[in-house]
Amino acid sequence: MVAYAGWTARRRSPEVPRLLPIAAVSFLAASAVTMLVIFGLGVLPLSSRTLVPIAGLIIGNAMTATVLVGRRLVGSCRTSATRWRRASPSAGLVQAVVIFLVLAAAATTTTVVALGVVRRLFTPDHRLVVPARTSA
Repeated sequence: MVAYAGWTARRRSPEVPRLLPIAAVSFLAASAVTMLVIFGLGVLPLSSRTLVPIAGLIIGNAMTATVLVGRRLVGSCRTSATRWRRASPSAGLVQAVVIFLVLAAAATTTTVVALGVVRRLFTPDHRLVVPARTSA
């Protein structure tokens, strides 16, 4: 599944140089860590009925995110190439750092929100509290 996802990401983003090895390693690492947490902590029982769909969900979403980030990064570099040539050599590095900081901020925000919502949805003894619907 990881190899196919890497190949598919490379095929969907041909403009990204040498994407296949980077994507395959990142998919392998992300799926290994996630599977270790989900099955190692006993969140779900380890069986083919749970392993295949969870792995597919994780790797599929990682593949989509990889394609979007790769395309966006290459597109941003192409549109800024003229400015980079005129500016100092470190201008490209600064833009790359800013992009990674934006990605880190998005990852941190979603993680904090998810943890906060989970704490509100479960009691201390791990029972689900169904939130009431609000009319917006």
